[in-house]
Amino acid sequence: SARSRAVQAINTEMVNLYWEIGRHIVEYEQGGSDRARYGEKLLEHLSEDL
Repeated sequence: SARSRAVQAINTEMVNLYWEIGRHIVEYEQGGSDRARYGEKLLEHLSEDL
């Protein structure tokens, strides 16, 4: 049905958005490293930027 296709399209876009947010965190905020440096308060700084 049209409703289920709409729900599927929205879910796909949400997954893409979350993936892009994660990619941004790794590439720009963590400098490409697997983990953020301990004590850097990465999420606190990201929330301030938003």
